[in-house]
This record gives sequence, C-alpha cells and structure tokens, in this order.
Amino acid sequence: MIPGLYSLFLRRLCEIKTNKKIIPFPLVIHKICSNFSITKGECLEILLILKDFGFIEIHSGHGIEILKKEMSRKDGIKLLARDVPLSCINKCDKCNEDFKAKITIQDTCDKCRKKWSEDINKKVKEEIAKGNTAPEWVLILQELMEEKEN
Repeated sequence: MIPGLYSLFLRRLCEIKTNKKIIPFPLVIHKICSNFSITKGECLEILLILKDFGFIEIHSGHGIEILKKEMSRKDGIKLLARDVPLSCINKCDKCNEDFKAKITIQDTCDKCRKKWSEDINKKVKEEIAKGNTAPEWVLILQELMEEKEN
C-alpha cells in the first residue's frame, strides 16, 4: 500500500461502522469531512475519482459500496499521476537512486533497466546456444519482457 491521501481516504471509508453493504452518504460525509477538514463538494469529488478507478460504487441517493479495500502501489501511482506533469522524480526499486521517471509506471531507473535487459539477453543467448527453443521457455521469456516494459 502506498502512502498518500487517496489510500488514507480509502482506509477511512473502510473504518465506517455499518451493518449494511451500502454505507449511507451522511456517515461518509461526516467521517471524511471531519477527518480531512474538507467540504462536502471536495469529498464528493474524491469519491468520484475513487469510483472511476474502481474502488467504490456510488448508489445515487443512498451511499457508497466499497469494492476494493486496499490500493496497490500501481493503483496509487495512477491516481496520483492524474495531476502530475509528464515526468517526476522517483526512487529506483533496485539501486535506490533518484531518477526522472516517466508517468507511465516505471519502478526502475534506466541504468538498472538496461542492466536487467542485458541480463535477459545474455540468458536468451545461452539458452539458444544450448538448443533450447521449447515453446514454454519462449512464453516465459515473453512474460519477463512484458514485466520489464511495465
């Protein structure tokens, strides 16, 4: 779970005690507005954002239903990226250095990404040299390449 206001907002929604699947709007508004010192309009705006990203369902005139109780790191980054310019400073997951990241989900800096790509290419050449061209191995390689791109 990433730290941030959206994940904290979602956590506060999950804290609301009710016996019903749908949490009534008065409880939602009271809990969120008093916790974050925001207006009802600002609260509704954030609820709409969470709805757009599939975390909650809004039942007009009734309340909200929580669909996902936790926010993954990628979900959080997508939410935060709505108002961010085309790049931002990020910390590499592998070497812990700061780097200028594209807003697309990028967890590693270019240096580590290049090294990882070289490692995969080396492994591919070794396997081909051994004569390994089995379809399942090729599929595993394709999955690795897709992970690298994401």
